[in-house]
Amino acid sequence: MIFRHLFYCKHVERLLCKVWLYNKVVKRFSEARLYADAFALRQRMLSCIQHLQYYMCVEVIEPSWCQLIHSLERVGASHT
Repeated sequence: MIFRHLFYCKHVERLLCKVWLYNKVVKRFSEARLYADAFALRQRMLSCIQHLQYYMCVEVIEPSWCQLIHSLERVGASHT
């Protein structure tokens, strides 16, 4: 489930990056200022999803993984 959630977050991040590429084309037109709020929202959404991925990987999964490895090492050492 964790992998699926991380994979989905990465998928959303890629979609937002594709939108950013399309926005670069729109910015060339004179009406681009009308979309400034949408551009800002897209950037905030991209930043949010990137920070969420960082939090999940570095602050949640990595410490739990290290704790699991340490516990497995203790169990392995006690059986020898």
